[in-house]
Amino acid sequence: MNGRKIKRREYKLAHLMSGHPGDDHGLFSDLGEAAFLPKPVREYPLIDFMEIADQC
Repeated sequence: MNGRKIKRREYKLAHLMSGHPGDDHGLFSDLGEAAFLPKPVREYPLIDFMEIADQC
């Protein structure tokens, strides 16, 4: 990559806020601990950041 590409992923807020049921892992970890990583609802292909406005 040349530093201009981004990958967009959509998540449901309810999935981000609820965490993983029965799991004590948070969404973030600064200490190298296990973290909850929700699955995206939808993923988009890599795109140059200058072309984002054309997609809307």
